[in-house]
Amino acid sequence: MSVKRIGDMTEAEMAEEMRAYPYRPDRGYAFISYSHMDRNRVYPVVLEWMRAGYNIYIDLDFERHGSERNWVAQMQDTLARNACRLAVCFRSFNYQRSYAGLLELLTIKSADTTDRHVEQIGVDAVMLDPSSSEDGGIPEELLPAYTDSFEKMRRSMGAEFAGQNTKERDALEEGLGDWLAGMSSDTRSRLGYPRSSAERIMRSIDRAYRDGMTEFYPYISKLVRKWFISQDLNGNDISPDADVSFRFEQIGIARVREPVEVTADAQGSADAAQMTEPEQEDQGGAETAPEIIQGNADVEPEIIPDNTDTEPESIPEDPDMEPGSKAEQCWRDAVQGDPEAQNRLGGYYEFADPKKNNGVKRDLRRAVRWFRAAAQQGHVRAQCNLGYLLWHEEEVKDRKEALEWLEKAAEKEDSKAQLYLGNCYEEGGEFLERDVDRAAALYRMAAAQGLRRAQSRLDELERALAGTDET
Repeated sequence: MSVKRIGDMTEAEMAEEMRAYPYRPDRGYAFISYSHMDRNRVYPVVLEWMRAGYNIYIDLDFERHGSERNWVAQMQDTLARNACRLAVCFRSFNYQRSYAGLLELLTIKSADTTDRHVEQIGVDAVMLDPSSSEDGGIPEELLPAYTDSFEKMRRSMGAEFAGQNTKERDALEEGLGDWLAGMSSDTRSRLGYPRSSAERIMRSIDRAYRDGMTEFYPYISKLVRKWFISQDLNGNDISPDADVSFRFEQIGIARVREPVEVTADAQGSADAAQMTEPEQEDQGGAETAPEIIQGNADVEPEIIPDNTDTEPESIPEDPDMEPGSKAEQCWRDAVQGDPEAQNRLGGYYEFADPKKNNGVKRDLRRAVRWFRAAAQQGHVRAQCNLGYLLWHEEEVKDRKEALEWLEKAAEKEDSKAQLYLGNCYEEGGEFLERDVDRAAALYRMAAAQGLRRAQSRLDELERALAGTDET
């Protein structure tokens, strides 16, 4: 298939072609973070990567749903998937003042995101403007665009910042809290936040929002600039015309289609407008990419066992979810067989935090069902989560199966699974003889990966053993 040369395309044509390349949520992908005011500069770069076959997630419809309740959940779920290997931020004057961009940056490094990743998401910056890291007012030529943007925000949020969207407000406050908690005391002092809290910064955002766009955008700019300083990402800058193939392949961004042939003839425009999804490369028998769900579905995916004796469970619909909630958004991918979404949905059922608007009531049997579906596909954190529930919770207890899953996850060096399995060996009981030496070894492995609870548990165990030896 041949397509039109990017330099000859309109913005609408580029967006239409990019929609023809849906990302694969089950394979390594890059998340694109950008200001939608920069579409004319961002689309050509991203489309070039997509035409090269790379697996890219880019939100092309922010203005259609950016103020609706589902945007934050969609963004959080996309970043939380283990297959998300890299966030590419298109830094510019506009991005520096983008509230949505700030929320994405905070989510990339939030505890909720990093807890679900084997490795933290990398962050690269494409520098669109040399002065993208500078604070300041809005030039006169940009005032109409920013005035229009702020008026839309006011119509959406109301007089108070995020006043009509608690989900956005909660996500922002949690992200700010995780950001501050992740800084060293020296970094906090250097950035001017030695005693600041998320609540204090939120009050400043509220005040700037009430004072109008001339205060709001500069304050957002200051937060974005300080986020980048705190992350020390200067070595990750990319030129818009750089060859990213080595970087993408180094960090695990998958090629999910053959490169597209480019032609400058007039027919190319028609081809791009009518193109269907390209054929996928051979992925071990998978002939097509998973469909990205647009509405409710009653699909029961085939779940591939991970060398277990249990048969894969069929996945029923979960009808009791609150429409537009995190769980309902996540369920759409889960029923299509996405193991990261299945694991995340299991967590929603396990904890069912009303404050976070997960959208479901606590249901441990459903939690086990979804964890098992992901675990049977080899999802390591789901194996850990499933083992923990089956060992500890009376309602679903099955300690024999719990040990099987915890052993699998621990063998794959999941630190939490090593901690939980160490707890099991320290406790002992049915199906397992107490073995404090094995418990201590597991705690050491988890502690070596930076898990503080494991180090604490190891210290307590060693003190107890030392006391026993003395007597």
